[in-house]
Amino acid sequence: HSYGMEVLNLLQELLFTHTNYKSSEYMASKNIVNLFKDIVEDASDKVLYDGACGLGTIAHSLGAKKNILRDINARTLGLAETLFSFTEQDVSFALQNTLQNDEQSHQADIVICTPPFGVRVSEILVEHNAYLKQFFIKARIPSSGSDSLWIQQALYQLNDTGKAYLVLSTGWLFRGGYDALLREQLIERDLVESVILLPAGMWNSMNIETCVLILNKSKQMKGIRMLDARGFGQRKAARLTLTTDDSAQIKCLMLGLKEDETISKLVSIQ
Repeated sequence: HSYGMEVLNLLQELLFTHTNYKSSEYMASKNIVNLFKDIVEDASDKVLYDGACGLGTIAHSLGAKKNILRDINARTLGLAETLFSFTEQDVSFALQNTLQNDEQSHQADIVICTPPFGVRVSEILVEHNAYLKQFFIKARIPSSGSDSLWIQQALYQLNDTGKAYLVLSTGWLFRGGYDALLREQLIERDLVESVILLPAGMWNSMNIETCVLILNKSKQMKGIRMLDARGFGQRKAARLTLTTDDSAQIKCLMLGLKEDETISKLVSIQ
């Protein structure tokens, strides 16, 4: 196990830093991994599901009791399986298009998802899937609606007390039509725990702004914690580095353990 951890850490460091490797296609950046290690609750006794796992770097870093990982890319999934074999974690892999595959719920404790941005979807291939039946949205699914589908799929995979953490483009927060109707239902059912705006450049080869949407099926907090974390991180040229101190501060603000009303506020449902 010790040998496996050493090998895994070296391989991941290579993948994070190798300039000729298009890592954004296959894995979360080191910034995202560090952030998730802080903001996701202790997963050591949890079942974790990821429907777009890439190389599984986030899932591996969280050390869940059981991992259920899915991806559409066979080469990537094969590499993920190899990496997980080094440390003998309990993991189940499947090669699939998660949005189109009508997979039954695994009743996971935690769902993490960093889906690919800008994926186009065909309504006819997804409209009858079970994960859409938990919400009644009276609108056609647009080809640009993949973000909303990932959100619904994540909630469907959770048990009654589970939490989901999704990285989405900020456009989902503002788009009308199908996306707006889903946002309305999420708020009416009080499923949204936090929304965190992230700085541009969190991904290795993309300088777009993204956000973390945290959903909680057994939410205790009243209201939604809104956090503008776009000022965090250190920039060198076009490259952003989110330090462990940055991610720790984001966690404190997200949990309300630290107050800074200029960038963080608990907003009532009303």
